[in-house]
Amino acid sequence: MKKLFLLLIISASVQFGFAQKFELKINPVIMPFNVWQINGEFLVNEDIGIEPGVIFIPEEDISLFSVLGKYYFSPKKGNDGFHIGMFGQFIVPDAYFGLGFYTGYKWLSRRGVTFELGAGIGRILNPERSYGYYSETNITGTGQATVGYRFGYGKTQVEKKM
Repeated sequence: MKKLFLLLIISASVQFGFAQKFELKINPVIMPFNVWQINGEFLVNEDIGIEPGVIFIPEEDISLFSVLGKYYFSPKKGNDGFHIGMFGQFIVPDAYFGLGFYTGYKWLSRRGVTFELGAGIGRILNPERSYGYYSETNITGTGQATVGYRFGYGKTQVEKKM
């Protein structure tokens, strides 16, 4: 089921990516620990991005699904630089929801390669469903050190020059 969901996210991301500016990102920092994160950011306009993502921890059979809403302050190349936003997340199998605030910084190369660092902290909305660490603190968080590629980046740069 998880593999099917991941396949659907990737295929939808690629489909939408060719229709507009879109970024597909992975987190290589956590891969050595057998934790897999893949995100796709839809660039709504120069200042706003919406980023669904998924994290899999196969050894513990845990999946985290998240959505980040980002606002970029003074982007130089569009959807880059310092940003803040809100995140929502759902964790399976615990079935708990969390909401919180997020901040980060994104670098964008001339060839459309992205590098992003960010972190957020929030609160669990249904603590009675969470177990272990989360049930004691009611605090949740998110973070990323991602590398990715922006699809449609070259097209928009050419269109701006015309």
